[in-house]
Amino acid sequence: MVELIILYHTFLTMELQDVLTQTLYSQIREEAVIFDSLVFGEGATGSAYSITHQGRVYWYWQVSTPTGNRKMLIGRDSDETRSTIARLETQRGNRAQLLDGLKRASAAFLASGGMSNEPAHFRVMEKLAMAGLFRKNLVLIGSHGFVSIGNALGVRWHGQLKTTDMDIARSQSIAIAVPTDSGEILSVPDVAKSADSSFFLVTELDPRKPSSTLMSRKTKVKLDFLTTQKSMENTETRYFADINIAASPLRFMDYLLSGNNFKGLIVGNYAIPVTLPDPARFAIHKLIIAQERTANRDIKALKDIRQADEVLQALIILGKEFEIRDAMSSACKIRGALANINKSIIEPNGLSDGVREVIEPLAVKPKSSRSAP
Repeated sequence: MVELIILYHTFLTMELQDVLTQTLYSQIREEAVIFDSLVFGEGATGSAYSITHQGRVYWYWQVSTPTGNRKMLIGRDSDETRSTIARLETQRGNRAQLLDGLKRASAAFLASGGMSNEPAHFRVMEKLAMAGLFRKNLVLIGSHGFVSIGNALGVRWHGQLKTTDMDIARSQSIAIAVPTDSGEILSVPDVAKSADSSFFLVTELDPRKPSSTLMSRKTKVKLDFLTTQKSMENTETRYFADINIAASPLRFMDYLLSGNNFKGLIVGNYAIPVTLPDPARFAIHKLIIAQERTANRDIKALKDIRQADEVLQALIILGKEFEIRDAMSSACKIRGALANINKSIIEPNGLSDGVREVIEPLAVKPKSSRSAP
């Protein structure tokens, strides 16, 4: 392991956060989940319960309302999750005090080397989160997911982080161990406009189709909603009535969303819990979709590959090569994915030598492959 770390210092484009920063992240993650749970329950005292799904135990927080029970995922069973539940069970909903403490802890985290999202983006995500968007089985992907994954892994990226696009994805057939909805109804366009009145729905190429994109005329921030593609012919946007917006199907999105998604944070002047994709699948998915780019292909493809490179470097440094192997094994069974991965591997100025040495032996054709959109 020591030899591996020394080797990686010769081409490293990311760096490990120090122990203090990682400790502060754990602190704000717990405090953010508690604050979010109390906002969700409007300060009401709730109760915890668990569900076992595919051999894994998941914990939820449930509150009673006049319209019925509302349920919120706390996380997969762990010491950290149990600690959060214990604090929730003794908390009496002083939201102002909790938020003040969360803001101070978040500021300390950023000052010590943690990564943040841009203020204009955080304000929009804050409004959406407070309305309950991220409790509805949506996953933060794209460059904002990249930042959040880095903080969760305890690393700092050196790659380009700035973007005007915010990508949020949802499977067409949600299959995780949760009651599929928290009971909250919201309109994404209305919530976005409450944060920035210049937001408007971007018209699809076929104006008869529901829009899957919101854009701010003022800040140029763009919200793109994406979903899984069931077949090559399935290109119609899918309208989700519970959030009052459509999502565009994207090839290989099912691969990204079907991994071990986990709870992480969006960090601005405080922290908001969000669901993030499995880091290894996130990286391999970047290698796949880099070859699907059409508009601004060279710039976007290189950005995808370099983000993949940094995540893969982090996983190797952290001793998680087995996660890369698992992610590659699944990807290589999907028709079209392996060819794209191999093209990304040989892209000039893309993957670092050490990452390429790990990925190349895994990018081999399995004995049989299945069709997938």
